[in-house]
Amino acid sequence: MVQERAAPDAMSLFAPEMAENPKVEEERRLASREEIDERNRQFLVAAERDGIRLAAVMIEEDACSACRVLILAYEFRDLPALPLQACRRLGGRLCWYVPLPDR
Repeated sequence: MVQERAAPDAMSLFAPEMAENPKVEEERRLASREEIDERNRQFLVAAERDGIRLAAVMIEEDACSACRVLILAYEFRDLPALPLQACRRLGGRLCWYVPLPDR
């Protein structure tokens, strides 16, 4: 009998406290674009299921100007689609969603 793994909750996918952990931050930098894209897809599903109302988009330090304008808090329904098609970063885009606490 195969046990199904429980889907991760939205907060655990990209929780804000992860940014304070150097090891996790290094792992995030080493993640491939495909892994980040998959985590973003998982986040959207989990956030909708879990009732997350606010989220933000995080970017790498060397993000292009198109991605830099994404650093805002958004209502879940207004989140921009990632990956951003207008990204001009050499090597591709590395933007990800993070949940925010309700105001």
